[in-house]
Amino acid sequence: MLAETSPGLFIGGVPPDRLPEVQADRFFAAEICAVRLSRGGRAPSPDETDPATWKVGESTLAMFLFDEGAGTETADQAGTLNYAEWVEIS
Repeated sequence: MLAETSPGLFIGGVPPDRLPEVQADRFFAAEICAVRLSRGGRAPSPDETDPATWKVGESTLAMFLFDEGAGTETADQAGTLNYAEWVEIS
């Protein structure tokens, strides 16, 4: 069982100070260019393989595109007050 990491939803890794010491290495080496959270299960259609083509739909809870090129936060494209913050941990 994974330890609770509230507050927050962490994708790609959890800051080590939010985890018990025995779980402080939950990271992967990759690039995340976009995240869309939707209500219910849904598979992307073939024309949605490129995040630049993503649209906010009725079931979209939040959508973040990380292509702004500056800063560490991006606004939710779905129009909520949510935001995403990215942190590089070495």
